[in-house]
Amino acid sequence: MARIEFQNLAHAYRPNPATLDDYALQPMSMVWEDGGAYALLGPSGCGKSTLLNIVSGLVTPSEGKVLFDGPERARAQHRAGVPVPGHLRHDERVRQPRVPAAQPQAGRG
Repeated sequence: MARIEFQNLAHAYRPNPATLDDYALQPMSMVWEDGGAYALLGPSGCGKSTLLNIVSGLVTPSEGKVLFDGPERARAQHRAGVPVPGHLRHDERVRQPRVPAAQPQAGRG
């Protein structure tokens, strides 16, 4: 695990948030230290999943930064040789896997 730092992090799914109620994740700053144990608790809609989606790279925050041992996550194009999901083109995200249809086998049944 790495040290994860949230600097003035916030996210709104709508453009130009005017009040705190417009944010899915209200502005926050916090540090998760290496080896620490942390829990995300709160009512539905308070931003728990949004925060995890930002940390995983699935969502780019509308404000602030997420730092992993220093470097900014938004600038990372790849981690360990694997593209960060948030950096894929839309058409790459929606492709369905190609699974061959089951073929009946002779002599069974």
